[in-house]
Amino acid sequence: MREYLIRMHSLDMVEFDPSKFVGKMNLSYSVNDARKNQAVNFDLTKKSEVLVSSVINFLKSQGNPRTEKEDFVENLHMKMLIDEAKVEERLWNFFARVGEKVRTMKRDRDHSNYMKLFNDIRVSKISLE
Repeated sequence: MREYLIRMHSLDMVEFDPSKFVGKMNLSYSVNDARKNQAVNFDLTKKSEVLVSSVINFLKSQGNPRTEKEDFVENLHMKMLIDEAKVEERLWNFFARVGEKVRTMKRDRDHSNYMKLFNDIRVSKISLE
């Protein structure tokens, strides 16, 4: 039986489009200590729960199961996200903060506040290390 231990390291905003409120983020994670990066687009107007579940489901889908062997036990695979509860909580807090800034940005008409919120969103990141 093969085990895949998946650990999330960070989520960094790379680009932010204020006209569509879509953020391109770089997701850094590792599968069995092999680090990987993935660029992911998020619609930041969606609820935090939806965004968190999409990240968690993506992480759990990683790992390369091989089914070449004839032995049944060798074809079994176990995938485990390390500290799943902590990752879920931190992601939820992160997306809730960014979502609140996006909602404020949508209704704010003052240029200086708009640009401050734009810069806050553009440089937002979370690290789990």
